[in-house]
Amino acid sequence: MEEPPIAQSHSYLEMSDDDQSSQGDGQWFKERLDYDDDTEDQVEDDFDAENDDVDFFFSDVSMDEDDSEIPDKFSLKKTAQIGAEVAQARHQINSSQLKLEECQKIVENTRYEIIQCNERQSNLAKDIGVAEGEVRAHDGNITIVKRLLNVIDRLNRELEAEKELEKDLQIYVQQQELALNHALHNRDTFQPLEESLKLKEKTLNDIKRDLVTNRKEREQKIVKNAERSHIKANLTKSLWNVEHEERTRAAIEAAKKSQQDSNKFLKETWKRVREAKRKEEMQKQKEVDRRVKTLLEFKDNLHRSQATLRKQSIRKAKIRQESEKMKQSMHPEERLRNERKSMEVKVREEFDAKQEEGRLKVVEKLLKEESSINKRKALQPHLFKKRLQGRLNKPTTNNYDYIINPAFNALEEMKEVPTQQQVTVGLSSSSDEDERRGWNDEHTDEEDLTTITTEPKLYHGASVDGDGILMEPEFPGLWQKEPGPKPPKVSNFSVLEKRKMADALERQKAGIVHKQITVQREFKGQAFVPKPEIVLFSDFDVGKVYTQNITLTNVSYTINSVKFIAISDNLLDFVSVNFIPPGHMSAGLTCDLRVTFEPLVEEDITGEIKMLALTGPFSIPVHCRIKRSEITVPKQAHDFGTVCVGEHRRVSLALVNSGALATKFFVMEKSRFDSQSYDEFPSTAGRTVAEKGLTSTIDALVLPSDSLLSTTETFQRDDQRSPSPLPSLSKPEISVLSESGEVPARASTDVVIDYHPHSVDRHMVELVVVFEDKAVEPVVLTLTAHTIDLPVYVEQTEMYIKYCMVDRLYQDSIVVHNRSSAALRIKFEVPRSLRDHFDILPLNGVVQASSSFSAQFKFIPLPGIFTECADFFDEDQLLRIPVQIRVADQTRPVPFEIRAHVTGTNVSFSSRELSFGSCSIYESVRVPFSITNECLLPQMYGFVSLPEFITIQPNDGFGTLLPGETLELEAVFHAKILGEHRFNIVCTTDIDRHFTLKCVAIGVIPHLEVSHSTVRFAPTALGDVKNTSFYVTNTSNRTPSGDHVAGEVKSFHIAIPEDLNLTASPSVGTVHVGHKVRVQLSFAPKLLDKDVKEEATKMVKDRMMEEYEKKKAEALEAQRQSELAGASNKKVKSRKAPSKMSNPRSPGADSVDSATPNLDNVDVTINDMAAASVKMKANYKGYFQKVLIPCFTAPGECSPESPLPWKYCDIVYLQVHLPTIKPEMILISQSGKSVIDFGNVPMGQSKKIELTLKSITNDVIDLSCSYFPHDGSFQKINATRSIQPHGLHQMILEFAPKRTARYYEVVEIKSQRSGLYLHLHGHGVTPSLEVDKDSIDMGHVMVGEVIQKTFTLQNTSLIDLNYEISLRSHLSQVTQSMTQPSEIGNSNISGVLPFQCDPHVGVVKQGESKEVKVMFSPDQSGFYKDFIVLTLLNQYSTQPHEKRIAVSGSGCEGSMYVEGGGDPNPVVNLQTLTPIMEVTSHEEEMVISGHVYLLFICSQKSSKTVVTQSFTIGNCRGLGMKPVAQNAPKDKGVKSSGDYSIDPLKAEIGPLAKAFTFTPQKGSVDVAAPQEVSVSLTLPKDFDMSESQHCITTTLSLKGETNQFYKLVLVVKTVE
Repeated sequence: MEEPPIAQSHSYLEMSDDDQSSQGDGQWFKERLDYDDDTEDQVEDDFDAENDDVDFFFSDVSMDEDDSEIPDKFSLKKTAQIGAEVAQARHQINSSQLKLEECQKIVENTRYEIIQCNERQSNLAKDIGVAEGEVRAHDGNITIVKRLLNVIDRLNRELEAEKELEKDLQIYVQQQELALNHALHNRDTFQPLEESLKLKEKTLNDIKRDLVTNRKEREQKIVKNAERSHIKANLTKSLWNVEHEERTRAAIEAAKKSQQDSNKFLKETWKRVREAKRKEEMQKQKEVDRRVKTLLEFKDNLHRSQATLRKQSIRKAKIRQESEKMKQSMHPEERLRNERKSMEVKVREEFDAKQEEGRLKVVEKLLKEESSINKRKALQPHLFKKRLQGRLNKPTTNNYDYIINPAFNALEEMKEVPTQQQVTVGLSSSSDEDERRGWNDEHTDEEDLTTITTEPKLYHGASVDGDGILMEPEFPGLWQKEPGPKPPKVSNFSVLEKRKMADALERQKAGIVHKQITVQREFKGQAFVPKPEIVLFSDFDVGKVYTQNITLTNVSYTINSVKFIAISDNLLDFVSVNFIPPGHMSAGLTCDLRVTFEPLVEEDITGEIKMLALTGPFSIPVHCRIKRSEITVPKQAHDFGTVCVGEHRRVSLALVNSGALATKFFVMEKSRFDSQSYDEFPSTAGRTVAEKGLTSTIDALVLPSDSLLSTTETFQRDDQRSPSPLPSLSKPEISVLSESGEVPARASTDVVIDYHPHSVDRHMVELVVVFEDKAVEPVVLTLTAHTIDLPVYVEQTEMYIKYCMVDRLYQDSIVVHNRSSAALRIKFEVPRSLRDHFDILPLNGVVQASSSFSAQFKFIPLPGIFTECADFFDEDQLLRIPVQIRVADQTRPVPFEIRAHVTGTNVSFSSRELSFGSCSIYESVRVPFSITNECLLPQMYGFVSLPEFITIQPNDGFGTLLPGETLELEAVFHAKILGEHRFNIVCTTDIDRHFTLKCVAIGVIPHLEVSHSTVRFAPTALGDVKNTSFYVTNTSNRTPSGDHVAGEVKSFHIAIPEDLNLTASPSVGTVHVGHKVRVQLSFAPKLLDKDVKEEATKMVKDRMMEEYEKKKAEALEAQRQSELAGASNKKVKSRKAPSKMSNPRSPGADSVDSATPNLDNVDVTINDMAAASVKMKANYKGYFQKVLIPCFTAPGECSPESPLPWKYCDIVYLQVHLPTIKPEMILISQSGKSVIDFGNVPMGQSKKIELTLKSITNDVIDLSCSYFPHDGSFQKINATRSIQPHGLHQMILEFAPKRTARYYEVVEIKSQRSGLYLHLHGHGVTPSLEVDKDSIDMGHVMVGEVIQKTFTLQNTSLIDLNYEISLRSHLSQVTQSMTQPSEIGNSNISGVLPFQCDPHVGVVKQGESKEVKVMFSPDQSGFYKDFIVLTLLNQYSTQPHEKRIAVSGSGCEGSMYVEGGGDPNPVVNLQTLTPIMEVTSHEEEMVISGHVYLLFICSQKSSKTVVTQSFTIGNCRGLGMKPVAQNAPKDKGVKSSGDYSIDPLKAEIGPLAKAFTFTPQKGSVDVAAPQEVSVSLTLPKDFDMSESQHCITTTLSLKGETNQFYKLVLVVKTVE
């Protein structure tokens, strides 16, 4: 193991006590003592290095130094030895201490594991006991018992394993305790050594301090000597530099003057040369244009002639085929006659050929004779003066042009207007008039063609010239092949029917057609031959009228006649025939037939004109054809021949349209054309092809040399610019310049194809020309070419010399090769504007055969290259230097290009002057500025020779700038003294360029000082709060001029930005002289509401899109199922009958498509905000923020009424580090809010809230809570446990107010690295519920009916109150307690409570009221009484808050009732009274419903003789409702009122019979209108007052729904 160092840094030992005390919490001291283990082996090396330094000092110090200052080497070695011993001792002590701590930790952990093992054993024992109890409980269930026995076995095994583990842990603990004792013994052994070690360390530090002091003094002396030498050398060098600058300045001025003179003459010379060259180029260009024009005219003539010849050959072939057909269909005699005519034609042609040869010979002889005469005339002109005067018609070449050039004759005939035209049958007239005249004369005498002379045709709109000849239209119609005969129809007639039909036809013909027999020969065939054979109207226009004359020739053997029969049905609306029958015509005579055609529709029409001759019927075909396109290509294959690399060759392929309709064409590659059907090719293909840029691609094939075709072509050399290739060609050797266009009617258009090879190879490409008119077949063009290379070449046509700086030299060589067998002369040409910067040596040279030539180039870019040569730069500052290598006898130069990125070396700054302003001498002021590299290469920079009071950060002002990079730097200035500072700082680059920045600053002293200029907070989690503090001290005072004043009060104001989660307390204060104020900073990071809302909006949008996609998928699935169901139904129903198919699309699909979620307006709820907050906290990555907070200071005492003036120079800045980390746990309940509001809770009751904490870390969290209030208003019910990684913890909080007040508490839930603050709020209130009635009288109700009344509950408290209503009688039955008779009345026989409340349980909201219904339903007659008990459930159950409401009512058997006359249920037993007389009736006894008692008390001493009592008779009919049919209508036939009557007292009673008076004695009682009946007693004079009591009874009859009878008992009681 390596030994740690024994000595600390001497820089810390030299610190003063003030400096050490200024470090907060000893942090600086801890950082100084943290050494790595890698430095332990360097102790002795450090001492050796110090010895070497001392030796160096001895050699450099002058001899004047005192010898006593030189330390002894022996003492140094001894010091090193002491240091090694100290290090070894320290290592041993540290090792023993580490061993002791390790043993202690192991013992503690093992004991903790033993405790946990004991807990697990106790838990297992409990589980075993519980399982055994369950076994006993389920003794009869074998399955459960067996399972429980297995569980008991498993628990026993675990218990045994835990016991064994406990034994092992006990043994291990004993071993570790033994090791701990050994470690303690070792530490005690090293205790004396440690005390001596401290003394040695102190001695060693003193020695090192002395060595450092001596070394500093020697270094200072050496530096002074070096500075003197350096100053002397600088003076010498400066003198030499001045002299050198003067000589250089003179040389430069002379060179500049010479250069100006030479530039003046050079400009004049170049001006004359450029003018001469421009004129020469203009002459060349004119000559080239003239030649090109001539070649183009020749090409057009040649193509026109080729097209004419091709058409003639086609027509000849057609005529030959038609003549062959005619020969086969002709009579043998006719065929023989045609053969004779053909023989005559051949003989005539041979004669014409011989005649032509003779004519040519004569012309040639005449020309030779004329040339000889001219020669003799030139030699002997005097012999021909008189001889040639009379010759006017001298033979010249112009006189024989019509013989030499046959085309000349045709051109001359074109100038004349013919009076007759030779029309050839069967030939197409789609070509122009000139072509038709050219070939028509050549076939005039052919025997196979029958020609006739036609009269001039009169066309619509034609004019008549002076000679009376009608002019033809400019474009005659097109001729097409006659349609072939239609296949005969197969008849289904029998043989007999066919014979009879033939006989009938013969008999009919015999009457119309006559056989013509001459010289025993019968004429068969068509008797009249029309000329032309087909009536053709070509290229007609709708609305015009066309006329054509037909000549009919009698070709029969003798006299014949002809007449017009009819025309075809499809020609009736368009064609009319004008024919006058000529009568009998001899053989060979002719007659005329005029056909007029007036088209009305633009479509082809075909028909016939039916004629009848004596020999039989015949027809003349009529064809009417619209305008159409007829495209031909004279040459479909072209060979460019042999072309050198880099040259251009261009060819024009003609597209000839002989039709009358123009069409568009498009050129495309054959492979692309084959991929699509031509029938589906749209009419707008041109636009599609042009947009897609479909051009031909090159198929590089090796072709045989004999397959190359030769044709006329156009050459373009390098003096013409080559066309740019199409973008779709990967190898643009062959490019199509005109890929689309239009072919006019009866004209031609050229497709220009350019060949510009770049490599040696054979090339072939196939192009397809498609036309907008689909009737025209596509044309395939085949192009071939062979490329050869140049003899002179360079290996690399481009040379890249990378990045070049201005004013730097760059050079390389150019190697030119010659592959030919002869030497060639070359010349290098460089653009004129680049010659000042680029040069090649030599410019001219000779490349030997099969050898190479090397030239050297030098490139020195000057600063003006960017403006002088701007045309050769691109956007990336890439300079392209085109160098042309001209080769003798070679048109194309060898291309060569040198490329280089030219860049400057400037470095720019955002500001050339840095102003630090007013700077406190206790603080450092930083000014940011930026440095930008304008060079395309990286540059190293550094700020050198900086003053000691300024630094450049980062990296102390050194670094590397990438191309175009801008770095942000900071200049940190620390003022040492007061006053103004002006100085410069210099930035130097690696190419020795210097840039100077000016700096200005003012040093000042602030009013107040702070104990810490940098405040560092510990890492704080979101939702946590961390506090720290510092002191503001008033140590000195000064005036604005800088003078100090004693006893002045200073004030401060700490201004914290609003967006920071930082607070200062106090932020404003006053500090007296010599005092200090403690300021506490609190940092509570939290998420911004804006960020939480954005995240919530995003989550809502994602959720909406997921729901939309889910609904869409469900709709599509439903649609698919419906389609499958529809398909199956279709198969089943298709067998029965066809039905309409329903739309298979599900209606849900349309609703889903139309219900696309609107993501622009999204409503974010509180729950969404809470979910977003939880998500952001869980995904928080941490954030570190470093802020600078100003503390404004000013003299005087601050107050709101009189603000103090402040200055920028008096501001003290605090740098605060705010690290924010991810919290370990978050609150996911209560919408993530830390404010827990219990709301209003009544006194004596509690409210619980369950909180859920979630761990968002991968570690186990040990939770702890701060103290809750001592009064118990807020409590935590459950225990605080650890949270597993990403686990949950439920925390239950309870609020139980003791008094009416508002409660506020803050509870902190702590973990290892974060905390969660819960703000608990609650309000203790008193419940209050008021009732509007104290008693409720339900009145009288018939038995079986229900009556209802209400009372109101009013909540006057601040909380919602829960109530419960019960009856006193019900509570008495439940509790089985005795109740006094006066409290509770009768009860129903059925056991149902007579009184019921609805609702009996409910909630009354805060400040609201609620009605409660009370229903009375008796099932027997009598008086009912009870109490409604109202209980509030918000109170303790042991002390309920009750309110009583008395409720009473009476039940009646009928609708009439009696009330009064004493208590219906008297306490006194009235049967004890002995009546003096009881009146009984001998009639049938009546059913008595009840008794009415009236008590009359008479006094013997009183003079009052009249006593009155009363009772009430009422009618309760209709007051109640039937339970079964409550809303049933009342019976209108029943009387609603009731009657009553009192039987009179009989005389048998005695003298009292007349003493009672009933008022009224009978009457009627309406509903709800009770009638009072009074009974008066008037004692007679002879009444015996000796008896104390008399009882008289009578009957009270009530008639309502039922008849009721009451016993009216009159009791007279006599008292003294």
